[in-house]
Amino acid sequence: KGLEDTIWTQIEAIVGTDADVEVELYHYRGRIQRNEYDGVLPRFGGISEEGSSVTLSAILCRVWWTQTILGKRPKDVFVVKSMFVDPQFMGGSYGSPPKDFAEVQNPVLLLESTE
Repeated sequence: KGLEDTIWTQIEAIVGTDADVEVELYHYRGRIQRNEYDGVLPRFGGISEEGSSVTLSAILCRVWWTQTILGKRPKDVFVVKSMFVDPQFMGGSYGSPPKDFAEVQNPVLLLESTE
């Protein structure tokens, strides 16, 4: 429950409390080679360095909503947010994200979003 409350707080900070949103939650599990990321690895649950590779576990949240700007046509927009989570706390609650996520195609983006 605490994880989903944190996610909803972040969503409301982006779109407000009055927006009609569609939320998709996924559990990303993947691995990159350590030399793919030049920065210092964050000290979060969900990131573990094992020799020359780094294992990543994160919740990916894609939020869709209709943005209305005064004097302009409404448009559908989305944002993807991520949060590293120790995989032992995830169980089978969320499925794997679709391949169209930039973060799935290039997992280094997950680490760069913490900088």
